[in-house]
Amino acid sequence: MTVSKNRLGIFGGTFNPIHLGHIQTVNQAANLLSLGSVALLPANIPPHKKQPTIDLSHRLAMLEAVCKQHSRFYIEDFELKQASTSFTVKTLTALKAQKPTQDLFFFIGMDSLVNFHLWFEYQEILNLCNLVVSTRPGYDVNQVQEEVKASTISFNAFEQLAEPQPSGQIILMPDLPIDMASSRIRQMIQRNESVEHLLPPDVHQYIKTHNLYQ
Repeated sequence: MTVSKNRLGIFGGTFNPIHLGHIQTVNQAANLLSLGSVALLPANIPPHKKQPTIDLSHRLAMLEAVCKQHSRFYIEDFELKQASTSFTVKTLTALKAQKPTQDLFFFIGMDSLVNFHLWFEYQEILNLCNLVVSTRPGYDVNQVQEEVKASTISFNAFEQLAEPQPSGQIILMPDLPIDMASSRIRQMIQRNESVEHLLPPDVHQYIKTHNLYQ
């Protein structure tokens, strides 16, 4: 499939730390959906999580290391400039205003989709973008609220559309058997367990150099 410069992926999170599960999942989806670029969107004050345990400068440094290795990725700092909670609808509205000719594809996991109907102005989020949903152990589409479920479409069905919609669809991606979480990696580091196989080399070295998560 030819890469489309008119398709922008958006992948948000605390990235505490960014790991191979993040990168492999997003790269797979970006390749399948022909995304021209992917914005890594670090959250400042996330509405659904506790405040990150390390300084923002460390999270950004690790993201920068990943962007150097993956030319499709870049850091979008919109939420870092906000003094209030990072609500997705506000971010997408701003990005759409900045990039009116681009179709936005916002990445979430199936665990987030199960609770998507509880997100602030979730209907407006679907007016602004397509959601790209990756699998999560213990979650499936049958747990999704019916109104939200009605907008879901498999990747194969989306690919076969004669005119894919620029927004409003929830695209279920093929399974990628990666069960990995930043919280687990932090716990492993605290227990002095090896996490080298779970992180990009430059991120692993950065954590060791700065003695993070000890």
